[in-house]
Amino acid sequence: MVTQHPVSQKIARLVDRIVSLSNPKFHFNNLCFIMKVLLENDYPLNCIIENINSHLKKIIMASNRKSVVNDNRIEAAFVIRCSFRGITEKLS
Repeated sequence: MVTQHPVSQKIARLVDRIVSLSNPKFHFNNLCFIMKVLLENDYPLNCIIENINSHLKKIIMASNRKSVVNDNRIEAAFVIRCSFRGITEKLS
């Protein structure tokens, strides 16, 4: 049986895995890697960037909503935000 999931759900899952399973210093390289893989599989660039950006915003907003915020999470959110800017600049 073949199941199909929306593109936004696929990309969100990849971003979740990057953020939750890797050290923040590797987020930039990992985001570049998934963008490369998605491009090689004929996903449109604007769709990739839009979905990654949207999901990163959700992750950052969710972490900011928590009543107890530890310094590492804030630093990780900052690294993710800066990393994503670097990726979009390189691809433009």
